[in-house]
Amino acid sequence: MIEVKALPLSNGRINYLAEDLKLAQTTIFLPDFTQSVNSCVQVLAFNGYTNSYALDWRYHGLSESVGPLSVISFAQDLQEFVAAKKLQNYQIVAAGLSIFVAAKAVTQGLEPTKIIALDPRWQPDALYRQSPIFNDFEEMVTAGQQQAAREFEFDDYQKQMFLNAFVADYHLTVLGYQLYISDAQQKKFIQSLNPLSFGRQAPQLTLLMTQKTQEKIQKYPLSKLERQNYAQFTKSYVLKNTLDNLLCVTPLTVLNFIQ
Repeated sequence: MIEVKALPLSNGRINYLAEDLKLAQTTIFLPDFTQSVNSCVQVLAFNGYTNSYALDWRYHGLSESVGPLSVISFAQDLQEFVAAKKLQNYQIVAAGLSIFVAAKAVTQGLEPTKIIALDPRWQPDALYRQSPIFNDFEEMVTAGQQQAAREFEFDDYQKQMFLNAFVADYHLTVLGYQLYISDAQQKKFIQSLNPLSFGRQAPQLTLLMTQKTQEKIQKYPLSKLERQNYAQFTKSYVLKNTLDNLLCVTPLTVLNFIQ
């Protein structure tokens, strides 16, 4: 059973989801900075391979909105969480910008067995998205179905995953799970990011990117920062016919890489 829990850290209290299956291995899921921990619910529900934790960053979801907004402070939160849980055999799945936090934590002594990055973002213009407001639940569901039919050739399972993700995004922004960070703060944060660095003791690094990201790479020249960041990964995979919200839309595909 997935439980909602809280943990006091030196930088403030964070909330997290947990499912302890009493297995030898643990997976820590880190949502993107544009999402709260509810973006991880589906992948936790399907994960029977490992114990699971998913963290709500500070200023996100139900975690406290206190302390500095920086990769260093978020990495400290991750380190303190691992220490508090006394984790030994664990891997990290980092969505979007959270790969920078995982990388910083590794350079400061964190020792995961593996890190999987889900469609990481390197540029500020990829951070923002519009969150439409609907009059009622039926209108919202209809809009999600229309978008899925318009943009993708999904099978029935994928359509349901997309619709679940669409609903989760709506609830995230409308029903109290919003981010407590202004656009100016987010922009300042992302522009402060340095190239990824995992140090000499790098764990196995796997990159999962959507076909949309691959097409962007093929169409536009990579910046110096992008080249440096992509070069960090030892394995890279392209996931076709899916959205960039991999935790929500393709949880089973993501789980194939943590077994």
